[in-house]
Amino acid sequence: MPIMNTIKLLGSVLDASKFIPPNHIFSIMGSPKQLIPPYHPYAEYTFFNPKELTRVLSYLEEVSLLPIPIPYHYASWLPIPETMFLRETHLFTYPENYQAGDDNFPKEAWFFINGIATNTEMAKLNCKYLNELFHRRIVGIQNPTDSILVDLLECAVGKRWKRSMSPAQNALIPISDALNDPNIERVILIGHSQGTIISANILRSFVDDKGQTYVKPFENMKKLEIYAFANCADNMEYIQDMQSEKGHPVPYIENFANGNDLVARLGVISPRRELWDIRIDGDIYVRQNAWGHLLNAHYLNGFDTSRSDYAPFRSLTKNGATPRFFGYLEGNTPLPY
Repeated sequence: MPIMNTIKLLGSVLDASKFIPPNHIFSIMGSPKQLIPPYHPYAEYTFFNPKELTRVLSYLEEVSLLPIPIPYHYASWLPIPETMFLRETHLFTYPENYQAGDDNFPKEAWFFINGIATNTEMAKLNCKYLNELFHRRIVGIQNPTDSILVDLLECAVGKRWKRSMSPAQNALIPISDALNDPNIERVILIGHSQGTIISANILRSFVDDKGQTYVKPFENMKKLEIYAFANCADNMEYIQDMQSEKGHPVPYIENFANGNDLVARLGVISPRRELWDIRIDGDIYVRQNAWGHLLNAHYLNGFDTSRSDYAPFRSLTKNGATPRFFGYLEGNTPLPY
């Protein structure tokens, strides 16, 4: 029911935001210490370098102003032209000069979906860092910012009402193509922030379709692995009655959360998940006292041993075990799940 969905959404937001101001800001931007330069080269803070004023102003314009209306088709969730508020999704590959035959991991397909307030340049910076850490070609499914206000509205609609936005719709074909490719054995989907909501809706579309349109045969879903950073979805669940060859639920899912990340507290580490009907499967790796929500600045420091602020993720439920995702670092490959 719409009213119950609204109540559950607002309830989860109130639970998540029980910080003393200005800790709400620190929960997103990081602790005061983290805000002081110098920054890691890939940190999102570098977008605010006063020496690059044009870049700063361009980014601020994209996250604060609504796109110019160019009505050419309609969004399924709003009675208005989609481009009145929504920028178009597009895919890109990092490294950008990738050529067929250059891939050292031809049996793998890697996809990344970014979070809110992310323009194209920042999404590419995320992919660049992921490429450096894991040595894989990354296909970025850009979730373009449509201004912070509209981004938040998209999150609410996608999270609670399970509506698939343009990024999810545009991602179905390339991800299903990878799943259906007999030469590809693993399909890795990485989502951050709003990207986890989009990832959850992609998974839901595949499951609801049951191989009628997208994944044929449906058993190909066993190739899928999802790694969710600050998972704020309401539902990301295993496929019923399907297991991998080793007996693991499908798809493989791992979640990563900083304990003081307000966005992660909306989903995977919500204080009262059951009350608000939040169902997220997969192992959960939490750094209880960590602050910040940005992928490069606050999450990937849990994978980069070269950083001075390196702080690995540990499982709360597996006696402090490290994530399986660690097994992909530096071009390595973990055993099948």
